[in-house]
Amino acid sequence: MLVWCHLAEYLEIEGSIEGTTEKIKVWDAYARQGSIQHDTAGRVVVRLPAELTAANLEAFRNLIDACPGFDLAHERILDTSGTRFVDSSAIGYFMRLKKQAGAQDILLRMVGVQPSVRRILHIAKVDAILLDPAG
Repeated sequence: MLVWCHLAEYLEIEGSIEGTTEKIKVWDAYARQGSIQHDTAGRVVVRLPAELTAANLEAFRNLIDACPGFDLAHERILDTSGTRFVDSSAIGYFMRLKKQAGAQDILLRMVGVQPSVRRILHIAKVDAILLDPAG
C-alpha cells in the first residue's frame, strides 16, 4: 500500500517488531533527554527535550558536558522546536549558557521557540535576553 501511494520513499520502514520497539525507545530518549549534533558549518545544534525541568535538567547538562567540541563551536544553537515546557531551573541554565557563550565570544541562539515556551520566557522577563529580536 505504501509503495502504491508513493509513500515508501518518505518513511523508514522497520522489518520487525523488535526493531520498531528499539526505534521507539530511541525516539523516547530524545524526547526526554534531547540530542546534540555538529553541523558542517562548525555549529553545535542542541535539540532540547519535550520538557526541560528540574527533573531532567541534570541529565541534559550531562549530555552537553559530555559533548566533544561543544566548547570549540563558534555558534551554539538551542533548537526548542520540540519543546513545549521549561521551568525556572531550565531558564537559569539557559542564562548560564548565554553568559558563558558571551564570555567566549560565541553566538548562542534559540530557534524554533514554541509559543508556550516563548510565553514562559516572557513571564520570566528573559525573552529579550535569550531570544533574537527578529525571532
